[in-house]
Parts: sequence; structure tokens; C-alpha cells
Amino acid sequence: VKGDTYPVLDARRTLELLNAAPHAGGGGGIGGCAAPVPLEDPAKERTEDRPAAPCDSSATGGKAVGGSSSAPGGGGTRTTLTVEKAVFGLAAHPSGGRQTLVPSWLFQVRGAAGQSPFTVTYPAVDPKYLTSPVPPSGQPEPRPSGPGATTSPATREVHPAGYSASGDELTVTFEGGVCADYRVSAKEDSGRVTVTVTETPWQGKVCIMIAKVYHRTVHLDRPLGERTVVGPDGRAIPSRAAGAGLPQSGTPVR
Repeated sequence: VKGDTYPVLDARRTLELLNAAPHAGGGGGIGGCAAPVPLEDPAKERTEDRPAAPCDSSATGGKAVGGSSSAPGGGGTRTTLTVEKAVFGLAAHPSGGRQTLVPSWLFQVRGAAGQSPFTVTYPAVDPKYLTSPVPPSGQPEPRPSGPGATTSPATREVHPAGYSASGDELTVTFEGGVCADYRVSAKEDSGRVTVTVTETPWQGKVCIMIAKVYHRTVHLDRPLGERTVVGPDGRAIPSRAAGAGLPQSGTPVR
């Protein structure tokens, strides 16, 4: 099923929006203080979500984006950090109270003196298509409060792609992302074994959407024998050598 289609912005325009964002400036983020250098810089790509370093004039000689001005909510001046590389991908941003993967530019930013590079993301979608302002990643998100509030991440079931059996061990093969935890369980009866794979996404992580093949082994009460292996929905799971017919780890999801 094809979803809605939206035009995306190039890295330079997205950086301009990041710098102009109302969350830019101040103690925690780099919005309002990032300047681009050629994107073909050979620096190694980093996509992990690191805490944003405060703006520091030592990073780029004190040149401010758009000139010096007071950062919103702060008493200092906006200074400049340098974007060393930009990578287009999918990053999690808050939408309607939940994390949603949005086409984004991931900017690798040179840290201030003595600090490691870090990554900041911003949606590559024209603001007119966004239902609400989206802060740069690295900014704290409001957390639920009050009676019954919870921050537990949503889980979902993943249908296994195959299995192999050896003695009382059942090895389950499935595809998943690189920013989630997976739990495999098996429920046995006399005629079949029901396998459940549960995915729990990591919260607040910058993550490019990459598919990875997982092999997880569970121990049965007795050898599988002639019993069939099915998913929670009752669909049969095919028997195959671990990983057969599946893409190699790291294959991009299209």
C-alpha cells in the first residue's frame, strides 16, 4: 500500500531550517549555530545519538550564523559549530505523542575543543507538510505525567521468516531493525510449536532504517520431531537453514 508522498528538502535548506528553529540556541542544542562545509568530507559517518555540545566560538573561529545575536531564552551570543558531513536517512521524531520515522538529514557536527563529534537530525520535509514544529533531535521531549502516565515503548510482533531444529533447540530466523530489542518465545503442544517474536523499539535514538537478519535459539521441552512450527496467527513458518533466502545483515530497507 502506497502512502502519502511529500517532496524532500536538500541538506542546505534543511540546515537553514534547523538554524532557524525556535529550539535552536541555548545550552543544549546546536540549532542556530551550525555551519556547513563540503559534504564530501571523508570523515567517518556516525549515526548514534550523542548529547549535543554547547555552541563554542573556538570550533569555527567565532563566526556566527547570520551574525551575533542573543539565543532565545539565554543571555549569550550565538556562535558557530561546523557540520562536517550530512547523510540522508530516516530518523525518529515526535509526532502525535509517539516516535515516527521521518525522512531527515543527519548532520555530523564537529565538537568544540576536546569534544567528540556528535549527530543532530532535522526533518527533510517542507514545514508546510508538518502538523507541528519538530525540534532538532537531542532536545528533551515532554514526558507523560499524571495518573496512569507511562513511558513504556510500544511493542509489536514480527513474523519469523524460517526456523531450523537440532535436538531440543529451535533456531528462529527473522528480520528486524538495528534500534530495537527482540524477544523470542515458544509455546509447545502435542502437534505444533507456536513461536512469538516481539520487537521493542529503543526510545529517543537516532536510527537509520536498516534491515538485519537475526537468529535466536530457544530450548524446547523435547525435540521438535514431526510437530509443525507456526506463528501466533497460526501461519506456518518454513523450515530452512538459518538465514537461507534472506538478505545479508545491513541491507537497506526500501
